[in-house]
Amino acid sequence: AESRVLAAQALQLLVRATKRGSAWVEDDLNAVVQPLVLACSSHSVPLVRLGCLQALKSLTEQSQGHMLTFKRQIEQALRKAVEDRKREVRLLAVACLNSWHCGMTADRV
Repeated sequence: AESRVLAAQALQLLVRATKRGSAWVEDDLNAVVQPLVLACSSHSVPLVRLGCLQALKSLTEQSQGHMLTFKRQIEQALRKAVEDRKREVRLLAVACLNSWHCGMTADRV
């Protein structure tokens, strides 16, 4: 039970760090993006999936150019999350997907 609480607290810190644009997150995208992508579509706890999507959305909005190497994994995970059984997860997944696609369009203009 303590490990679950610790994991949730670590996820909260990550969400805060991504929303504030902490440089260390962008410097270590390989260690951050892959676990987020995996958990946002497959974790058993909806709150964890929501937190992962929040962090992924913030990262997408701030550092999309650096995240293009993860494009396939991100798009697959978001497609799966859009079909989640929890409405809140689906809504955030759609918002994240929109940020991803709108950011790609803005980068190319």
